[in-house]
Amino acid sequence: MRSKRPFNRPRGRDLLAGATLACILLTAPAAAQLGGGGSCEADAGTLSGFKPTDCLQTGGTYIGGITNGDAVIPAGYQRIFVLTEGPDLVIQQTSNNPIFLVTAIGQYTVHTLVYDPNTLDLSIVVPGVTTGFDVNALLIQGGGDICASLDVTGTTILVDNPDAGGLAADA
Repeated sequence: MRSKRPFNRPRGRDLLAGATLACILLTAPAAAQLGGGGSCEADAGTLSGFKPTDCLQTGGTYIGGITNGDAVIPAGYQRIFVLTEGPDLVIQQTSNNPIFLVTAIGQYTVHTLVYDPNTLDLSIVVPGVTTGFDVNALLIQGGGDICASLDVTGTTILVDNPDAGGLAADA
């Protein structure tokens, strides 16, 4: 079993370069103390990127992450992967695998979520509207009261347009 860190101690990495202390604290693990002396054992673990940038292809481009094998998934809990876009972490898709098909250029982040479907109803997520921050705020690690764990940092992939324009010779 992994050693538990105090809830308020960040993992030592920022959500984005230059992130504020509030953003840094969002990366704290969900191993927080619950009322009544229990604890939340869920831990989303971390992901590694296998391709930090990619070109958008006709029909879309597959992007994703690789699990580092450090998640803690208690009995009755599930793990899903969440794709967000931009610095506001707007949720685009969810999947049982950390691979997603994207059809537009942008900066995407793949996150891991470990949750109990009896306490976190994912039907509240509206793709294109709900953010990773909204979900995190429901969790103990984000100041809420639900035992679950979201790797807010995730792994980021930049999908760009491969069309670099054309070259013209001087006359």
